[in-house]
Amino acid sequence: MYSDIAEFYHEIFPVNQEFLAFIRNYLGAPGGRLLDLGCGPGDYIHALSGEYDGIGMDANPEMIHLANSRNRGKFYTLSFSEINGLKGPFDCVWCIGNSLSYLPYGMEGSFFKILSDLLGTSGRFILQVVNWDRYLSTGEMDFPVKTLSDGRTFHRSYEPSKENTVIFKTSLQKNHEIMGQWTDTLYPKSMDHLHDLMTRSGMTVMGEYGNYDKAPFSPLSSPASILVAKKTTL
Repeated sequence: MYSDIAEFYHEIFPVNQEFLAFIRNYLGAPGGRLLDLGCGPGDYIHALSGEYDGIGMDANPEMIHLANSRNRGKFYTLSFSEINGLKGPFDCVWCIGNSLSYLPYGMEGSFFKILSDLLGTSGRFILQVVNWDRYLSTGEMDFPVKTLSDGRTFHRSYEPSKENTVIFKTSLQKNHEIMGQWTDTLYPKSMDHLHDLMTRSGMTVMGEYGNYDKAPFSPLSSPASILVAKKTTL
């Protein structure tokens, strides 16, 4: 899907100013090293590049092409299974936009262990996914329809599937005619499960929130699951 929507990605997923305000609490001193996992077109690394040394990675080559052609920073085509090729330490690492929901269950342990190793001694990791607790309890997930400047509309929905996975259905329409449609497999991860993964990989969870205003996480009402963690020190 992401290769097909790259040309108008910014219209569907504009830069989230609330996230930029939130992340500044955890960046560390200017000049530090930042890592955006699942960076898309690299907008957040670009926004912080005047003060920090930023790297972005994404599994989609078209997104990395956009990042390298439009934004400041260093961008690489890498999947979550290839982050062991990155060289730490990093002062702040983040993975937002529900990107981690694409990580298969069998790869979670190794991913978080490598991530913990990439963090500097005082480094921070910020993770944001949709509130899977609510979906797993109610089976409901509401997505607003996104209208593009040319009148096309972008639609999203979830459909439960086998082995605790979810099919992410997306389509591009105009005047109710489907111009393109795609499906992807997602791997829901509850807040407790994410907390446990971080703890077992050598990180300490510092906060669990339901939005970027740091509202307490509510399994049935929060729009998102956000965790902030640091490397555990003895």
